[in-house]
Amino acid sequence: MNDTDRHAPAPPADPTVSPCPDDLTLARFADGTLAAGDRPLLMAHLATCDDCRDVIATVEAMRPALAEADVEAAATTQRPADLATGRWRAGRLWIPALAVAASLLVVVQVRRSIAPDAPEGDPWAEIARVVGAERHLEGRLSGLPGHVPLAAPTRSSRAAAVGFGAEALSRRLDGEAASRLDLRHAAGTAALLAGRPDDAVRWLQDAADDAAAPTSSRAARLADLAAAQAALAATGSSAAWQRALDAAEAALALDPAQPAARFNRALALERLGRTDEARRAWTTIATNVAELQGWRDEAGAHLMALTP
Repeated sequence: MNDTDRHAPAPPADPTVSPCPDDLTLARFADGTLAAGDRPLLMAHLATCDDCRDVIATVEAMRPALAEADVEAAATTQRPADLATGRWRAGRLWIPALAVAASLLVVVQVRRSIAPDAPEGDPWAEIARVVGAERHLEGRLSGLPGHVPLAAPTRSSRAAAVGFGAEALSRRLDGEAASRLDLRHAAGTAALLAGRPDDAVRWLQDAADDAAAPTSSRAARLADLAAAQAALAATGSSAAWQRALDAAEAALALDPAQPAARFNRALALERLGRTDEARRAWTTIATNVAELQGWRDEAGAHLMALTP
């Protein structure tokens, strides 16, 4: 390692990465098969995380039903040859247990997120209801009214509810958007909220390429394409940060006042390590009196994090 590498600044931490353990780890803990050396760290996490305690408590509450289902499945010829680690024991269905727990935890949240009277003819109203009062994407979406604060990165049932509701909406919109160009922006946004950034990029790129759309609409679509590329970058595709920046700048070339594009451009500059440019971009948002206070506050927080 040369001196340049040794003293290079560490890349900024991704605030969207959850500190919670994955499903299999929680399942093994609830099942009593987690390695002894891993238990103290998980116990310390459970002491401060209501979400993970809820999952484990739900698994425990369902244990009798799961054991009965396990015995019935074991008596059939359709039992899987290898479940997770190859074990098949009564009452030890790790992954199905977590699936049941997750379903129980999200049902109420989904019902609260998507009102029964959500109008199917207005996909943006449905998207707004799915998102609710907090967002789980670091990027900013153009179609949401007002400021939606970024949620803490936990394994929350609320986050699961957003994904569950968005997936249902996305499946409906995907079918319609295949033949309706005007729905591709909404379909891409729903896919993004459902945790499918690859599909979101495809739909949003199609929408942004619609030359017949008004300039402001194309700028909004490009801004959301930048948010989708940012989400793709969070999955490990670091080159997507450059594509996020390109999309945001293309949006601003069409509409210099597009607020989601300004936000997503600043975020991409920060993640690309272009610190001076990122500071200027966040400052522009934080000091813009025409911007909503919540977005100004978020920009100010980013600016403080970049201040030496």
